[in-house]
This record gives sequence, structure tokens and C-alpha cells, in this order.
Amino acid sequence: CVLERPLASLDAIRRVAPERPVARVSEPLRILAIECATSLASAAALRGTRVVAEREVAGGQHVETLLGLVDGVLEEAGVGLEDVEAFAVSRGPGAFTSLRVGLATIKGLAFGSDRPVAGISTLAALAWEVSERKPSGLPVAALLDARRGDCYAAVYRRDAEVLKPVLAAGVYSAEDLASRLPADCHVVGSGADLYADALDAVAD
Repeated sequence: CVLERPLASLDAIRRVAPERPVARVSEPLRILAIECATSLASAAALRGTRVVAEREVAGGQHVETLLGLVDGVLEEAGVGLEDVEAFAVSRGPGAFTSLRVGLATIKGLAFGSDRPVAGISTLAALAWEVSERKPSGLPVAALLDARRGDCYAAVYRRDAEVLKPVLAAGVYSAEDLASRLPADCHVVGSGADLYADALDAVAD
């Protein structure tokens, strides 16, 4: 396996198709995306797949920082909330409290409008970003720390513009995961560093 440095999954949210179909439009959508699955909170304003503004803060105090990040990216992008045409939010897996803050924030921002909201798998977003940066055709294992010696993980293989699951998303011990990983794959996410020794020990 090829261990990768952890990536910010927000960078890949713009690449993953929304779960709810969006009507075709002549111009790229103005999108507001937030990521709160981990201790890193991020917000970005996008025009189609192009990031116009992006901010992030670590520490896990999402309830105190997230709206400030949203205000910041909208101001930097030169748009108001009324100009946003679609929303995207990470739906985990991750810390329950952090995810609740992200989902509640998006629900509040989109409340009363008919603008679509896309929930994006954090693991799939990580895998998609690697498949974009390194189009080797190898499957991608996305790992996030679940604490107590476990990790949230899933393995995907990209087929054109679709990610196909090779290993279903779930909670795995490092030992169990190592026995299930494909022989050749990229490994990415916060769990890539945390479980590198355990994965290598089992692989050896």
C-alpha cells in the first residue's frame, strides 16, 4: 500500500456528484460547502468545480467557528447567502457532535428555500481527491481516526466519473483493516499516519 499524507476532504467535495439530482443550468452553480466531520472545520464558496474562497480552522470548536468561516468565504467571494444556489455538507463518518453542527448549520442556511443540499461521504471525498491527483487506477483506502484503536474506513475504485466501493464503509481495527486492504492501493486520511505502523506490521 502507498501511504498518503492526510488531505482536507473539503477539497474533494466539489468533485463528488450530489446525491439529489440538480436541474441542468447554463452557468456553473454557486455552491457553499462545509466540512465538519473531524476536528478541522472548513468552508468554501465555489463556482461549479472552481473554489472561489476557502477557509478552515482546527480545534474542534465548530459551533463557535463555523458561521464565522461561512461569513468569511461569502465575503471573500463577493456573494451573499441569497446568491448561493446549492449547498454541500460532509455527512461523515466522524465525531457525532461535529457532524451535528455541520448538518444543523446547512439546514438552517437552506431553510425556507428550494435550493438543493448534497450530503457527501467524507471517506468518498478523500478517495475522489486521490483519484484526481494520482490517476493510477489503483483502489484508494480512506481512513479516519475513530479512536480507541479503531478507524472509519472504506476502499473505492474509480470507474470514469463514479467511485465504486471495494470495501464498505465501516469501523475497523487496524489489524482487521490490514487483512482486507487490496495488495496495491493508496491509503489516505488522518488514519493513514495513525495506523501506518499497525498496517505495516500486519502486511509484513
